[in-house]
Amino acid sequence: MFDSKSPVVKVVGYIILGFLTLIIIISFGMPDFMSRLGVDQSTIAVVNGEKIHASEFLRFRDMYARNLKGMESGQQTQLILNNLIRYKLQQQLAAKIGIKVSDERVKQQIRSLPYFQDPPGTFSGERFKTIMSANRLTISDFYETVRSDLVNGEIMHLFKNGAGAVPDEVLKQYIMDNAQVQIQFCVVTTAELKERHRAAIAVTDVEIDDEMKKNRSEIKDPKTDRDRIRKKLEDKKFEAFRTKLLASIDELAIAGKSFGEAAALMRGRVGQSERFKIGEPVREPGPAGKALTSLSGSKVFVEDCLALETGKASKAISAGDGIYVFTPVQKSIPDSIPPTVKADGLTARLADERATLSYMAVMTRFGEKSKIIRNLKDKDVQE
Repeated sequence: MFDSKSPVVKVVGYIILGFLTLIIIISFGMPDFMSRLGVDQSTIAVVNGEKIHASEFLRFRDMYARNLKGMESGQQTQLILNNLIRYKLQQQLAAKIGIKVSDERVKQQIRSLPYFQDPPGTFSGERFKTIMSANRLTISDFYETVRSDLVNGEIMHLFKNGAGAVPDEVLKQYIMDNAQVQIQFCVVTTAELKERHRAAIAVTDVEIDDEMKKNRSEIKDPKTDRDRIRKKLEDKKFEAFRTKLLASIDELAIAGKSFGEAAALMRGRVGQSERFKIGEPVREPGPAGKALTSLSGSKVFVEDCLALETGKASKAISAGDGIYVFTPVQKSIPDSIPPTVKADGLTARLADERATLSYMAVMTRFGEKSKIIRNLKDKDVQE
């Protein structure tokens, strides 16, 4: 269903599986004991009245479990069952919208599969029978499996035919893929600020006594009250100082002052990031450079990084671990796609991503309206 040669489509394909799984779990994950009464014990699930038998699960597992190496047995079992349920939902959706695949096309597809050919290019009946036996498949069962795959492909083909990307979107994506940015930053941690201004935020016994008199309702345990109130007052003093520092930095930024002036005011650590693309995490230099998540995830950075003039101070970024300021030192941003670059691949990639998102939306709505009963037990999938 998903083109394995396209890493983007492959990844989004797994997202589809996970997203549908989430919908199924949320909508139908609670055990429906009443609905299980009378369900054949060889039936491991029922999707909108259509049964999934243990034998079908075993065949599916034997064919696809090799792609799930490294996962625990229980995780494999649930993932395979979820995939089977997704297949049933897709088949039912296909039937609802009138998608069909002819017997002749199924035969042509089977004859074209390379693992049934010996020598290459020639269909081998003996090889076909051997593989059927090894995978516990009857010919009719395998025909339906191939038909299901073709139908699933037709569903995605419909979405791809309805998806596309206009030139402006292709240019925007090209810019995002090829832009290179580097920043200089200054950070002063909360711990450093508290230590640097320890005397200014210190709380006297008189201040504690006054606070206890003003807020008698806070008195709970004489053994711990004073320490607790001391910390509360220290935090209040520190926050007032921190707010004043943030306002001073913002004033410099609004006035168009330099990064150096803001860094001098902060008296923090100055560094330079690795180069990064738009949307990538910003990291300190070196192979093991720390990700500056508090900086690059901030609204100030997202909105101002590309617009800010090189060397000018940004507004202050207030984070739990400290205060940050930055300035761009390099902005290499293409304004057009070079004539030597073919944009066909990028156009196709954007169309595939859009088709996949549309597919997810439709399948999610269909899954939410579906009735799914799970009846899988360990003994149902034992050899």
